[in-house]
Amino acid sequence: MRAIAVTKYGPITNLHNIEVPDPGTPQGHDILVRIKACSINPVDTKVRAGVYDDYPDYYERTPALPQILGFDAAGTVEAVGSSVRRFKAGDEVFYAGSPIRQGSNAELQLVDSRSVALKPKTLGFAQAAAMPLTWITAWEALVERMGIKKGTEAGILIINGSGEWGAWRVRLRARC
Repeated sequence: MRAIAVTKYGPITNLHNIEVPDPGTPQGHDILVRIKACSINPVDTKVRAGVYDDYPDYYERTPALPQILGFDAAGTVEAVGSSVRRFKAGDEVFYAGSPIRQGSNAELQLVDSRSVALKPKTLGFAQAAAMPLTWITAWEALVERMGIKKGTEAGILIINGSGEWGAWRVRLRARC
């Protein structure tokens, strides 16, 4: 299959469009997704450089090179592992991946089904692929870090509320 991967860590010139083996049959909680759209995130820059300190065990679990980049994606389930109950072949899904696994800048990806959701029918694949990391970031900022709960009366200023991350914070705050 075709994939965009780094063959060695470093600058953007280390990204290559290469042929790699298919990821194989899903086991356990994994599902095999045929990627229809993926997004580009700051995490891709960190992974490309070989520096991603937000995951304490990253350096012990770094995938073998070439490492396929890509964190968020949307696509169609091709196959499921034996422990997967929520998804079946043919389901349209979107998800946030993991920087310690091969990424979504490929035709196929094995991903842990526990970080996957059914794609809303009202969204296209590209729209769905743009959501996961920005939504997670907004949730972590407002709910986990700031402790905003439903019914909270405190106002907050959201700078750059028209960007993807800011827009999700505005939407999330409106629901809290």
